[in-house]
Amino acid sequence: MANKSSGGAVLIGLIILAILLQYWKVFLPIGLLVLIIWIIASKNKEDTKKPPQQRSVSSSPPSKTNQYENNAIGITVTTSYQGSSSRSNQNKSVPPDSVWVPPGGTIEHAGYTITGGLIYFGKNLKSIQRWGNEPALIDPGLPVNRANPDREGQNMDYWPSYSEISPSSRAAYLEWLSGGRKNPSADIGYVFLYFYGLERRALADAGELASARGEIPVIIEEVKRLLSIYGRHSSFRRYACSLMHCRFRERLNRSTTPRLGSNYNTTGYPQLSKLLLGRWPLLLSLCL
Repeated sequence: MANKSSGGAVLIGLIILAILLQYWKVFLPIGLLVLIIWIIASKNKEDTKKPPQQRSVSSSPPSKTNQYENNAIGITVTTSYQGSSSRSNQNKSVPPDSVWVPPGGTIEHAGYTITGGLIYFGKNLKSIQRWGNEPALIDPGLPVNRANPDREGQNMDYWPSYSEISPSSRAAYLEWLSGGRKNPSADIGYVFLYFYGLERRALADAGELASARGEIPVIIEEVKRLLSIYGRHSSFRRYACSLMHCRFRERLNRSTTPRLGSNYNTTGYPQLSKLLLGRWPLLLSLCL
């Protein structure tokens, strides 16, 4: 009896095998589908058995992070100054007056004493374009190689920025500033770096701040002084005279004295009223 049952089972098995071999193309996809469903169901069953964990939301990349926690709901939020979620932080800038050293001010930094003011000193002042640091901003957190100042300006770029020049170049620049900003042999790149700050104060800050507008006469006098020392450099002479020309034209437009129309001299600079020449003596010879 047992032999008959065993033989019957074998016969049934052979019949099923024959059917599978005959129609394997049909049963194979069905079998794979059943297997996938079983795997997914098993995984979901395991996840339901695990205790709830604290969720974490993070923006990448994770460098320079700022964290805060909400313990009530168990969520930790991590933001990155380099991530897209913090672009507004990148564009934030401190008020210019908060880092501006006014005329006559004095700072001490890296062993240098800089008198006379007219510089930006501090952190987080963005450029006019709102990206990157203001080139003229002296950041006290950046290294200065006072032992090896780059007085010849060998490491200076054509468009220098204090945050990007080398520590040796920073030392040479601070040395030039502390020496009265008058060394005739100084690399013109350091003069330009200082001039960038004067230019921003007279053109950009003055458009929004009364304090900056009140300093324009002092800035113009400082530019004239720089021209008397470094006017032999054609590029610096061109930029410095353009700044003075811009401020004089604005002054002329505001004046109540008779205007001289659109007459221009041979150098391309507008003729100025005697009143303006008397109050703002322009050294035109330096701009020829």
